[in-house]
Amino acid sequence: MVALGGIGGILRRRKHEAVRRRLLAPIRRCVSGDAGFTLVELLMSMSILLFVLGGIMTTLVSATKAQTDLTSRFEAQESARLALQTFKRDVRCADSFDPASGATASVTLTLPAGCSSASGSVTWCVPPGSLALWRIPSGSCTTSVSGSRRWIQNLQSDTLFTPDATAHAGAPISPAVKLDLTVLSGNTKYRLATSVYSRMAPRQ
Repeated sequence: MVALGGIGGILRRRKHEAVRRRLLAPIRRCVSGDAGFTLVELLMSMSILLFVLGGIMTTLVSATKAQTDLTSRFEAQESARLALQTFKRDVRCADSFDPASGATASVTLTLPAGCSSASGSVTWCVPPGSLALWRIPSGSCTTSVSGSRRWIQNLQSDTLFTPDATAHAGAPISPAVKLDLTVLSGNTKYRLATSVYSRMAPRQ
């Protein structure tokens, strides 16, 4: 025969067990299998991730190319600016040009003693097949001469110079050399044109 107190304890335990089961039921459902991903969901997630990463990589590559192109253009323009300064200094101090007229790929300047850049013959030229502007401390366009320097690359033409050291009847002027060049830097072309007059050569 079971005592009444024992029966009451059993009923209380059963009641507590039922309450505990009701409280834990949602957690068990989440843990049991509903929290996983199906194969379709996993493939869709991977596809979205790859799409996002592809967009990021495309942006990074474009930015890198733009930066490289900008740097290349800046260096080319800076080199052209320095070349123009040196060319002006040479022409202004020269007392004769060879040739004296006509469009040409090479011009030789004779610099007298006392010029700040040099003295003797200096040739500015575009060697055949190079499409590059050189300054050569010699009377010919020979790039192997010691002290030769390549100033500008990627020229679009080799006929850059037009000297004018001929006589002008009735209105003598100082001899001059016109420089007209176009440079390709990346996908951009820019043109540099100027006429430089000699300060040393007699007016003609």
